[in-house]
Amino acid sequence: MEVMMLALRGHSQLLGGDIMVTETFGDRDHFSRGQLNWQGANADSKFDLFVDVYTPSAKLSTKQPLTLAGQLVDCKINGHLEKGKLNLPLLSGKAQFTTNAAQLLYDESEKPVVEVGKLQLNVAERM
Repeated sequence: MEVMMLALRGHSQLLGGDIMVTETFGDRDHFSRGQLNWQGANADSKFDLFVDVYTPSAKLSTKQPLTLAGQLVDCKINGHLEKGKLNLPLLSGKAQFTTNAAQLLYDESEKPVVEVGKLQLNVAERM
């Protein structure tokens, strides 16, 4: 499994206001990948996620991936995305992924700025 696109918006008092979390895109050595272990319409998953966090004052990035684990539930294939030789299924369902491993976020000058202590992603209906 590879995370191809992820963008979440929210608000953080700690980071100074409105923020956006995205999967790091474009780096040749930063691929957000993992495993899916299917049991019917459900799957256990563990994957590494490189993220960028856009804040009012800076762009923050991980140097090492966040390792997330969780479950996808009641998944159904709703179509396919064709990209060159790839034929990727589009899924709908519910999922929850969590990491408890501490990870530093760095600003663009490579200075550590904040530590992520826990991250939980809840996905509903469309993935």
